Amino acid sequence: MFHKVLVPFDIRFIPKNALHAAAALAHAGAELTLLYVADVAADFAHAAFTPISQEEVDSYGARVNQKIDNVLALLAEFGATASVYSVRKSPSHTAINEVAKAMMADVVVMGTHGRRGLSRLWNGSVTECVIRDADVPVMVIRESSRKPFFPRIPGAATPPLG
Repeated sequence: MFHKVLVPFDIRFIPKNALHAAAALAHAGAELTLLYVADVAADFAHAAFTPISQEEVDSYGARVNQKIDNVLALLAEFGATASVYSVRKSPSHTAINEVAKAMMADVVVMGTHGRRGLSRLWNGSVTECVIRDADVPVMVIRESSRKPFFPRIPGAATPPLG
């Protein structure tokens, strides 16, 4: 089974279904590590070489801390705990694969929006790039599925639909 599980996320997307799947692995004995990947250029929505004010930096830090707290609280609802690691690197998929390799993860558990067509073309797919370059298995859980994903975790809350 899996012993070390890496669960990446960023400030724009909390993968609730993927966290639920990771919690199920934790109940089976896996150690979870959340990886917050900061892509500062994308997170601030600034053009290259545009100055970022201290106020924006402080606000960003507060949002990141709140997001991490939200992810940890969601895991706690599912009866799991995790250590948190953060990295500031672009592109995100490279950072995810480097951390997975460095920590000797057995699996990377990721959520995906499941976008198609022009939306996927414009937004890209970090998950797809992670899969392409990964040295370990990648478990991908679709977040916007028509069929909800509910792994069974004794005594844990079931995630809300939608």
